[in-house]
Amino acid sequence: MQRGCAVRGGRMSEPEEVVFMDVELTVTPIIVLGDGDRIIYKNAAAKKLLPFCRKGTTINRYLSYTGESRYLELVRQSEGCAIIELSESLGRCYRALTVRRDGVVVMTFLPILQGGAKDVLAEYAETLSFAASDGIMDFVLRSSDFVDRPAPAAAWNYTRRNTTLYEFSREICTGSSCMSLPLSSTLKRITESLSARLALLSLRFRITMRGSAVQLTPITDIAAFVYAFIPTALMICEASGGACCADIECYGETAGVKISGNVGNFVLPDDVSTLAELGELLGGNMPMLIIGDAAIISAGADLRMTQSGSDFAVEMIFPMKSVIPSHLFSPEEEQSLTERFFASIESTIGMIGAEAEIPGRGE
Repeated sequence: MQRGCAVRGGRMSEPEEVVFMDVELTVTPIIVLGDGDRIIYKNAAAKKLLPFCRKGTTINRYLSYTGESRYLELVRQSEGCAIIELSESLGRCYRALTVRRDGVVVMTFLPILQGGAKDVLAEYAETLSFAASDGIMDFVLRSSDFVDRPAPAAAWNYTRRNTTLYEFSREICTGSSCMSLPLSSTLKRITESLSARLALLSLRFRITMRGSAVQLTPITDIAAFVYAFIPTALMICEASGGACCADIECYGETAGVKISGNVGNFVLPDDVSTLAELGELLGGNMPMLIIGDAAIISAGADLRMTQSGSDFAVEMIFPMKSVIPSHLFSPEEEQSLTERFFASIESTIGMIGAEAEIPGRGE
């Protein structure tokens, strides 16, 4: 993959009220285990979405049968990673990328892992998660002392956004295991629904689409684009005071997007070349930005960052394969599958406006 970084400046001048995202502010739930497999730390998102996993208790009591077996195998090693499942009865957030290193076990409940079906998309999500495991573990160990502290009020607002990615990822799997979808219309419908829901949180996200790539595209290619696009868009939107725009082009067998906004006094260092590195400076959902980088590498996509004064943009170009479906559906079946797919996306993107739980529960 080629990455370009056409930027100005060589250092960052800090705006007065920049809040750099750390583990506590990251909207992806993270649980840290210490001696005796006991929960020693939960970030704000974990307190919201995993209230039953209480600090001081052992993780074993919450694991599914398969999860317990995998966990025991993992902790026998000095280091390693696995996908560990909690009991599904605990809620929508139950599968975690679990990494053991230096006597610490970190469970990161990535949105892309929460789909219930075992299919090609679930396998792709696990592959991306394993590819991102070292980066996520580095971020957690570097940015947290695992000391519980009151989360800023903003953290509870951030967790409202997270349910969108959870439900989106769960439902994108439903009914899509063997599906390829028309590229342009699929992306248009997904992004329009996302933009409408972000407006409920006073985030103004304007999307312009050009091109009419009508070929059927594997759902994993579309997922790679979406998994990089959503956390990047949220990061730029929040860094730009709640407003940004995205220009999407679908021509031939490529899908490109330019996400731009006004980032004020921020000046991008010359050595920043990944979404995760940008997230360390601008603030963002770091685990999902690391996943976004893994998706970019997996797809062989191009990433470029540009800046002119306070106008900043992230550009990504993803290759999109054209496929001939191996199974032919009747028009009625095809319409039913497609409508079910989009209905799931639209209803779950609606979760973005869900109210946060009251801080203090589930610690």
